[in-house]
Amino acid sequence: MVWLFLQWWLILRKKTGLYTIGFSISALSLIFALNDPAFPATHHTTLVTGYSIAQTGNILIAIVFGVIAHFVGLLFGMVFNTDCGTHVDLPAVALRYVV
Repeated sequence: MVWLFLQWWLILRKKTGLYTIGFSISALSLIFALNDPAFPATHHTTLVTGYSIAQTGNILIAIVFGVIAHFVGLLFGMVFNTDCGTHVDLPAVALRYVV
């Protein structure tokens, strides 16, 4: 299903020139977050993946960048948000260092 959506979007992007896939995927994930408060933050992964698809047109490269963004966010969350009195916003850090 996701593969078909991405293929459809690549065709639509070539015809219209719109590069909004990163925002679209992130907005879709917010619907799940509204229904379930325990749903994890995914905008750092989906934005990077969406904009990677927009820039390269290659789904595999976009998946690699999305995985890198996800693990950068996890790493910062585990290192800086464990047993401390402060909070580092891990999606913001992942977006900063991957994008």
